[in-house]
Amino acid sequence: MALLLLRRSEHVLFLGLLALGAAGTAGEPGWPVLLAGTVLVAGWYAAGVVLARRRGTRGLAIGWLAVLVAGCAALALGSASFVWLAFPLFLLATQLLPLAASVPVVAALTAGTIAVIAADRDRWDAAAVVGPVVGALVAVMITVVYRDLADQLRQRAELLDELTAAQDRLAASQRDAGVLAERERLAREIHDTITQSLTSIVLVLRTARQSAVTGAARPYRSRWSTSSTRRSGRPAAPSPTPGGWCAT
Repeated sequence: MALLLLRRSEHVLFLGLLALGAAGTAGEPGWPVLLAGTVLVAGWYAAGVVLARRRGTRGLAIGWLAVLVAGCAALALGSASFVWLAFPLFLLATQLLPLAASVPVVAALTAGTIAVIAADRDRWDAAAVVGPVVGALVAVMITVVYRDLADQLRQRAELLDELTAAQDRLAASQRDAGVLAERERLAREIHDTITQSLTSIVLVLRTARQSAVTGAARPYRSRWSTSSTRRSGRPAAPSPTPGGWCAT
């Protein structure tokens, strides 16, 4: 949110100073040319804003900045009313360029601004020097804060991505654990079912074996009982008496 507010403030600052510069040139010689240049610079700046939203390469951004600086310099040379465009250019240079490269660019812009102000006043004074220098220093400090905020937001985004990835991995592991637990439960149920089935089969086999043994012994006992009954039902033969004669 802070970075978005800062960027929008830069847009308002640049376009506001550009409009003030165009208004300050009213009635000056070559005013129509300066007005046309103002429109071109505003259009080029808007093109850069669109390019930044599409995340163009650094090379394109640097090229855009170079053309923008050239356009603003041309306007400032045409009228000192545009000299204050140097301040948003300070911010853009320090944001788009590496720090080692942005410092010389800011120094050159500061020197050019001082020269234009002095030429417009036909003399050198402290205000012409202090104003641009202070503006350059403020721009550098704002950019340092801007980059620090950007780094913090990037680190926060990376941490959030890592946290989201960790949560996804945890959810996946929990799903895998649930699947494994369900498989173990099914395996136990299948094992218990197979065990019960095998036990039932063993019991049935034992019962069948006992029935087979009992069924084989039953006819023998039945025949033995029948023969015994027949023997017991026959009349007893008279016992022979001594001498071979039956008793009468």
